[in-house]
Order: sequence, then C-alpha cells, then structure tokens
Amino acid sequence: MTIRPGPIVIEREADLAAHLGQTVTLRGIVSRTKIPAIHGVEIDDLVGALADQLAEATGVLEAYELAEDVDRYAAHKGPGRHLVLRSDSGLARPRPVR
Repeated sequence: MTIRPGPIVIEREADLAAHLGQTVTLRGIVSRTKIPAIHGVEIDDLVGALADQLAEATGVLEAYELAEDVDRYAAHKGPGRHLVLRSDSGLARPRPVR
C-alpha cells in the first residue's frame, strides 16, 4: 500500500509563489470583498457566508494576467498578475476551520 501525502497547507501569503501549479490547501481568513480571497487568492464564497472567518480551501493554485483595458464596471482587482484557486468545478470553495 502506498501512502500519498495530502496537499501542501499554506498559511502565509509569502509561501504562495513557490507552489504555483500545485494542489494546495489555503488556510486563513476569508476576505469581505466582492471577490472573496484567502491570502489574496481568489476563491468561491460569493454569498459571503465565511467572510471574516478562518477557513480553508483546496485546489490548484494558478496565476493569470489582467490587462489594463478591463471593464471598469465589473468587479476585478485591476491590471496585473493575480492568483486563483481552482477545483474541478470552478473556483475552490472554502470550508470553515473549527
């Protein structure tokens, strides 16, 4: 029997860059913003159920670039490089940490 280790657990924003493209678990406070995030990484908590709470989410950590000519009426973080946590069904959903 082979024991497979679980995803890497990231609890600090400084540790994100080293794990791009990998399956990780982010653990931290969910932001109370139009685009919810843990450690600045976008997640799926659009109803805001876990805003300001300690939570974790698991998925593949990916980066994307946003051009300067984005729709100014849409919620976005502005031009530049941003991080997102993806799961099989879209953005990774957070779960509360007890």
